[in-house]
Amino acid sequence: ARSVLRNMKNTAIKDLLAHKRVYIICSTFGLGRPPRDGELFYSNVQLEAIKCKENLEDLAIGEDEEKALAGTSVAIAALGSSAFDHYATFGLDLTDELVTLGASTALGTITIDGVNGKTEQKQIFEQWENKIIQMENERLMFQKEMSSTKQKRRSSHSKIIPATCA
Repeated sequence: ARSVLRNMKNTAIKDLLAHKRVYIICSTFGLGRPPRDGELFYSNVQLEAIKCKENLEDLAIGEDEEKALAGTSVAIAALGSSAFDHYATFGLDLTDELVTLGASTALGTITIDGVNGKTEQKQIFEQWENKIIQMENERLMFQKEMSSTKQKRRSSHSKIIPATCA
């Protein structure tokens, strides 16, 4: 398993498709907007989500057809300050848009409030991070078990029977 760390500035929706799990840490700026580096990414996500919603309404996408991010799981940590009206809005809205595009949520979106101070922010973030590490460890153990089970099945089906000559 390979991890990739990216700035939203250099990320497109197709980049998310390459991963089964996507973990996003994002800030909210101004009136609930993404940081400057994330504006293009978020605009593209919103546009694709609008298209997806319109296609569903027009029945252009049937229930059997997959949405763009089907099979991708996301977890988002939304940073902000409850001193402002649009606290963590970008991260919460991004979650909704990605789900519209077919992503599932690995964890509920967490909000990390700048008003609470760095110690509490760090504790909340570490709890989120530890949940992700636990999920990844469980997933890897499951994959190893499945791989081991497949190998056992193969070896039980391929027995060598000595031939006897008369």
